[in-house]
Order: sequence, then C-alpha cells, then structure tokens
Amino acid sequence: MQIIVGIALFIVIVTVIIYKVNDKFEKREFLIFLAITFFAVLVDLFYENYSKNQLPNMFKKKYEKEKSIEIRSLDSELLNNKVV
Repeated sequence: MQIIVGIALFIVIVTVIIYKVNDKFEKREFLIFLAITFFAVLVDLFYENYSKNQLPNMFKKKYEKEKSIEIRSLDSELLNNKVV
C-alpha cells in the first residue's frame, strides 16, 4: 500500500512539473487527475481488504455448513509462556 501511495505521489509531482513547464495545465485538469488517482487508490484498498478476508469467510461458511457450529472469530494465541 505504501508503494502505491508513493508511486501515485511521484506521478502527480511529475505531471505537475511537465504541465507547468508547458503552461498547458489548468486547475480543472489537475483536480480531475487527483480524483482519478485517489479513486484508483481507494479501489485498490477495497480490493485488498476483500481479498484478505475472502479465505477466512469461506472457511467459516463451510465449517458452519458441515459441522453446524458457528465460528465467531479466527484468533490465535501463543501459549509457550503461559502455565496451562
């Protein structure tokens, strides 16, 4: 995610420099470009979140269907340092 934001900022800076040199860049075009960039980042974030949660959700649904037991959360806990 940090790489995408860095690349997006780099593209914005390069675009501003190129269009300032050519004197063809207007405020409206800049706002459209920023809106497209932010929209692309938001879509990527939502897709990444969906992909991250897809497998655990599929597992929960399948387990509930097969065993008729609902899983509330998939948490893990390290027990090496605890007295059992």
